[in-house]
Amino acid sequence: MEMVSTDNSFFRLDINNKQIVTTQSDIPDQASYVMEVKVYDDCRLTQTGTVTLTVPNTALTIDNLPSNGTVKEDETAERKFLDLTVTELHDGYTCTLTTSNVPFIVKQVNTANPTYGVYLIDWPQLNYTKKSSYSLSIECEDGRATATGTYTVDVIENNDPTIDNTNWVVSIDALTAKASDVIFTVSTTDSDSTQLTYSLSCTPTGCPFDILNNGYTGKVVLTDRLLRHTTAGYNINVIVSDGWNTVGPSTIDVTITNINNDPVLTNLPDSINVLENLPLATSVFQPFANDTDSSDPKVFRASFDKEWAAQYFTVNSSSTVPLQVLTFKVLM
Repeated sequence: MEMVSTDNSFFRLDINNKQIVTTQSDIPDQASYVMEVKVYDDCRLTQTGTVTLTVPNTALTIDNLPSNGTVKEDETAERKFLDLTVTELHDGYTCTLTTSNVPFIVKQVNTANPTYGVYLIDWPQLNYTKKSSYSLSIECEDGRATATGTYTVDVIENNDPTIDNTNWVVSIDALTAKASDVIFTVSTTDSDSTQLTYSLSCTPTGCPFDILNNGYTGKVVLTDRLLRHTTAGYNINVIVSDGWNTVGPSTIDVTITNINNDPVLTNLPDSINVLENLPLATSVFQPFANDTDSSDPKVFRASFDKEWAAQYFTVNSSSTVPLQVLTFKVLM
């Protein structure tokens, strides 16, 4: 047995095993190759035949499709869902996403790696209410054959944060309270995120409270001393957001006790006429004051719109003796 002729170098005749075998692994496909083989016996009788070898294109397949994945509604950054497993023994291939207007892409994993992956795009703006699932059609081709598959992505709805406090009544003692004191902590739960933000508003407005967002603590703190504060109560309305959903307001009922009230001068005239040549230590005015904080001592002081006037008068500041303004220099 011998090979008479061939039109290629990809095959040879193995005489010992009486087989036609390949000479290399990378044989161009989608082609036919012709070999002429002669067989003879001991009597020198011969017969010649032609063998045609056809090499089909290797099947192109996406081995891990169809498949499924999930994405959270509040995801914002690009990430890879799936590496496509493609079988193509000899030729290079490319893969694309044929579904349009979706927040996903198919691209090479990296420039040094010929494999492809399914990715969520950056800032996808998913909305569970508008679309809860995506069916992605993926196509891979090597220039001769095409393979297709489907990747399904289900959107997981973002859950609202919850405010878990049960007692919303707070009493603050103005005598002991000071700025930065924590008067209340908003307790929250969110299965999707620990990075919650808090805000508050007050009724009436201009309240001496703030809510901390550092470390996402939800602590409500005093921003001022309360001893001279004039408002005895506030409703603090708290709102909580996870960046996607907002809940509230929940209202903290704040009562401020032991506020120190201002004393009120009850007989202060618009003006006082003082005669000249009055004797020293003459009382020219005796004011009276009321104070609802009866235990507070009363201390009286006087000031003058003209500094030089202070040399003519003195003030008894005692809280136990009625105020007397005394001349200590004769007016001329």
